[in-house]
Amino acid sequence: MQNILLVLLFIMFPLGYFEPLRWHFPPPKATHGILKGLFLVGAAFLFIYRSRPHLLQKHKKELIVVSLFLFSFIVSSIFSLVPDTSLQFLWYPLIGVFYVYAFRVLRVSKKKLIILVVGMSVLFITITFMFAFFSIFSRYEVDNIYYFIFLDHRANYFLQEIRQAGKYASLGPYFMLFPLSSVFLASKQVSVTKRLLSALVLCVSILTAVISNNRIDVLVLGIQLGIIIWFIPRKTAVILLLMIVPIVYGGLSVAERYFGFNLEERILRPHYERDLETIDLRYTYWQTAVNNVRKHPLFGTGPNTYNEVSDFPLRRYFDYGARQYTVRPDDGIGAHNLFFERLSDTGLFGFFAFVTVLIYYGKADILTLIKKRKEDRARYALFALSSWSWILYGITDNSYGAQGFVTFFFLRGVIGCL
Repeated sequence: MQNILLVLLFIMFPLGYFEPLRWHFPPPKATHGILKGLFLVGAAFLFIYRSRPHLLQKHKKELIVVSLFLFSFIVSSIFSLVPDTSLQFLWYPLIGVFYVYAFRVLRVSKKKLIILVVGMSVLFITITFMFAFFSIFSRYEVDNIYYFIFLDHRANYFLQEIRQAGKYASLGPYFMLFPLSSVFLASKQVSVTKRLLSALVLCVSILTAVISNNRIDVLVLGIQLGIIIWFIPRKTAVILLLMIVPIVYGGLSVAERYFGFNLEERILRPHYERDLETIDLRYTYWQTAVNNVRKHPLFGTGPNTYNEVSDFPLRRYFDYGARQYTVRPDDGIGAHNLFFERLSDTGLFGFFAFVTVLIYYGKADILTLIKKRKEDRARYALFALSSWSWILYGITDNSYGAQGFVTFFFLRGVIGCL
C-alpha cells in the first residue's frame, strides 16, 4: 500500500509540473484530466491510511496550517464571481495539500528519497531545456537550422522564439528545481560524475536565463546561485564561478548580436524596448488588485479570476506591423505579484492563510538549519530554496500558477521526510 502511494506521488508531480505544457498534447487538457484522476485515487489511498493517526499527530500544526490555506480557497470559490474558473483552479491547492498529507504518513528511506528527487530535478531540467530548444527548430525550415548553426543573422528568429514563447515552457522548471540539481555539489561523498552533472545543469540554466533577456529570470537565478555558492565547498565554488563567467558573457554577446541589446542594457538603461513601461505596468496591475480587494474584501473575487473580473485601464501597445504605439483596453496578464494575487482572488481571509503558511515554513526552515549537521544543513537548504522559488519569482511576476503550487507543496512534503 505504501509503495503504491509513493509511486502515485511521483507520477502526479510531473503531470502537475508540466501542466502549463498541456496545450502541446491532444486533447488540450489531457494532462489536467489525468492528474485529477490520479489525485482521486491517491486521496482514496490516503483515506485508507488514516488508520495510522499517530503519524499525522506528529505534524498536527503543519496540517492545520495547510488545511486552513486550502479552506480559504474553498470559501473563496463559493463566493467567486466566476465559479467555473475558480472550481477548475481549486484542484491545484487540493493536490498541493494532498502532497503534504501523503508524505506525512509514508516511511521512506531518506537516501532513496533524495536520489529520486534530485535525479528527477536533473532529468526535468534537461527535458524542458531540450523541449524549448528543439520545439523552436520544428517551426522553421531546414535551411534556417543551417543558418542558425552557423550563427547567421536569421538566427534572430530562433532567439526571439526563446524569449517570447520558449521561456514560458522552459524557464519555470529552471527556477523551481535549479537549486535541487546542485545538491551533488554540496556533498563530499559523491562521485566526480555526479558533481560534473550538477555543474552542467547549473551552467545550462544560467545560459538559458541570460539568453532569455529577462531581468526577473536572472534576478531569481542570481539570488539562488548566491545561496548555493555559500553551501558548497570553496574550491568547488571557485571552479564553478570560473565556468559561469564566460558562459554569462557568451550569452550576453549572443543576445546583443541578435536582439540588438542585452540584459546588461535592460538593467542599466531600462528605456530600451519599453522596459520603463513594463515596470510601470506592474504598479498598474497591483493597484487593480487593490481595487478588487476594496470591492470584495473578505473572500476576494474567486481563485484565478483576476484577469476575468478586473477593470483594467487603457494601455499603450506597440504594434510591430505599423511600427508605432496604439491605445486599447488592457485584458490583463496576471497580477504580477503573488501576494496581491492572493489578496485579489481570495480576499483578506485567503491572504492571511497564505501568509500563515509562509511564516510556518519559514520558521521551520530556520530552526531546522540551526539544528542540522553541516552537510545535512547544505542539503536541506537547497531543497528548501527550491520550494521558495515559487515565492521569489512571484514577488514581481505571475509565479507559474499551477506549476508553482504543485512544486511548492510537493517539495515541502519531501522536506518533511529529510
